[in-house]
Amino acid sequence: MNAACDFHSRPALQPIVGKIPLSPAELDDIPHAMLADETAPTPPERAAIGAYWRAWRTSCKPLKDRFLATYFAGEPSVVSVARLTTAARRRTLTDLAAGRQTYAQANRALLQIGAAEVAAVALLRSSGETPQQTAAIQALGVIATMETDSPSSDPQPFP
Repeated sequence: MNAACDFHSRPALQPIVGKIPLSPAELDDIPHAMLADETAPTPPERAAIGAYWRAWRTSCKPLKDRFLATYFAGEPSVVSVARLTTAARRRTLTDLAAGRQTYAQANRALLQIGAAEVAAVALLRSSGETPQQTAAIQALGVIATMETDSPSSDPQPFP
């Protein structure tokens, strides 16, 4: 999955190489330069962010969905956490493409979303499908906060 989801070589995404994570490996360890980039995306970069999301949705999401269905079929809460995480990442990229965030803000949010997902899944897997799953999903508070803080009438640049 990692190789299929590495978008660094796609010509349409060249404006955002080094600005946002374009591979699972980079998403897991966002470089310091990306976390410190206080610039806002330019119009060509905004278009590239939309192209990235569309490419991810068509190339990687089906792989991720198959992985979740195969390895977490008996753990619906883990699948729910993964879906919430995807929604939060989309919201972050939507806000970035709309100019509501800088690259640094978006990358720090992506880092927090990833950490919250790892913590929630670890708690779910250690406790099983029990009332403690509520606590695990609450560990995704960063996601819930992001969804609540965003205006409901946001235009979605990614269909």
